[in-house]
Amino acid sequence: MRLSVLDIAPVETGASTATALAATIALAQQADTLGCTRFWVAEHHGTPSIASTSPAVLLAAVGAATQRIRLGAGGVLLPNHAPMVVAEQFQLLDALHPGAIDLGIGRALGGDADLATALRRQPDERFPADFDELLDRLRTSEEVAVWMLGSSSRGARAAGARGLPFAYAHHFQPEGTAEAVRAYRESFEPSDRCAEPYVLICVNTVCADDDAEAKKLADPGQLAFLRAQDGQVGPNPTVAQALAHEWTPDQRAWADRRQALQAIGGPDTVRRRLAEITADADELMVMNTIADARAKIASLVRVRDLLAEPPLSRWSPAGRSLTGRTHQGRRAADSANGRPTSGSRG
Repeated sequence: MRLSVLDIAPVETGASTATALAATIALAQQADTLGCTRFWVAEHHGTPSIASTSPAVLLAAVGAATQRIRLGAGGVLLPNHAPMVVAEQFQLLDALHPGAIDLGIGRALGGDADLATALRRQPDERFPADFDELLDRLRTSEEVAVWMLGSSSRGARAAGARGLPFAYAHHFQPEGTAEAVRAYRESFEPSDRCAEPYVLICVNTVCADDDAEAKKLADPGQLAFLRAQDGQVGPNPTVAQALAHEWTPDQRAWADRRQALQAIGGPDTVRRRLAEITADADELMVMNTIADARAKIASLVRVRDLLAEPPLSRWSPAGRSLTGRTHQGRRAADSANGRPTSGSRG
């Protein structure tokens, strides 16, 4: 099972945005060292608990700090942007890191009316036309791998109909995973971007020494979500604050139920849950809202140890072998595909 990473640069109470972004870059460097396939960041706005507001900007920084791992957005919320702007941003990233860029597109509306006005959001019904325009503008940049993100069968069918790889947000909507994956595979039509259906499933994964420790690390994220539901928007609580919180029986039951649907626990629990969730997937992507860089990295290392050795080459939608972004890796990939070799940063 290929292993990849999604991060949202969570901001903890008392910490700065700079600290959160430094933790994201440290996590990307560790994922690179571990041989993970790709590192994605997500677009969020108006949320003090998340520092990842501009994937293109953050990916440029991550790319400067890593060497082999693919870089991507998981995703860009297209209703927020003109297709031309997104195309130009990711063409520029592709020029900086040739053949190593993924562009995951989401159609989520998100936010309230004030945020929508501030972003000058486009109506959701324009999404199909805007997405087709984006694909058209990227025709000359086939090296940018375009993905469709989704948390329902609707997004799954849209990905299948366009012949794109599909990334399902199990971390956000765990109840619909099996149905969405089935809908995607049934609706898939081969394209020049993706010859065969390809499914990535993103799972909220916290792997600690034991179940109790993992639950303790995951609780701040659950508490932040509960507070946001009540209109209490702010940075994520710390582990100490979550431990001190007087959970009501309903709150505790809700948090435990959400955690049980993900892969949160000691190694045995995480191994079992990941096998169950990704039974019909081609790739696993892990994410969590742990703010502490060392704890987040430790979780990733444990997950990596649970999985079998990765394949020698990286998958890419058009069938290219992407073994890395170093000079030798690019030469090997180009040679394997019958292309003239060209240098890359090393």
